[in-house]
Amino acid sequence: MWVNLKQPFDPREKMIRETSKWIEWALANPHLVQRIPRRRVDQGGFTEILKHCGARALVRHWWQRVLSN
Repeated sequence: MWVNLKQPFDPREKMIRETSKWIEWALANPHLVQRIPRRRVDQGGFTEILKHCGARALVRHWWQRVLSN
């Protein structure tokens, strides 16, 4: 990836680009994307997602990354 050294790095723009790419991919591959649960965790929401090996670690890592920026 080419970086313009004349402008300072903006993490917000990177986040917007990454999110845009993910949304484009998700819309093109709806069969590969998990549905977002509409129930609270204590009412069974996210139960199926969290059954996958490594799901909790992935969620923890994702939130740490998001909140550290």
